[in-house]
Amino acid sequence: MKEFAPELVIVDVLQREVAEQLKTNTKTRSVPVLLMTGYSLRQINNRLPVDDSIEKPFNLPLLEKKIERLMQKSA
Repeated sequence: MKEFAPELVIVDVLQREVAEQLKTNTKTRSVPVLLMTGYSLRQINNRLPVDDSIEKPFNLPLLEKKIERLMQKSA
């Protein structure tokens, strides 16, 4: 994070610890996090510290819309 300073982070549900670390760190908590999962979103704990989520397989236009929305919110 320090080296690249991303504007958005996309993580798989199996990497949810990364999202938790990002959202609890005062220097990175404002970076939007998009969670991708192969599980039904109903099976995922809604309290995960992410800004949005998408189920796999996903279609590219939906992913692009979600990314665009997250980037607009963080601007």
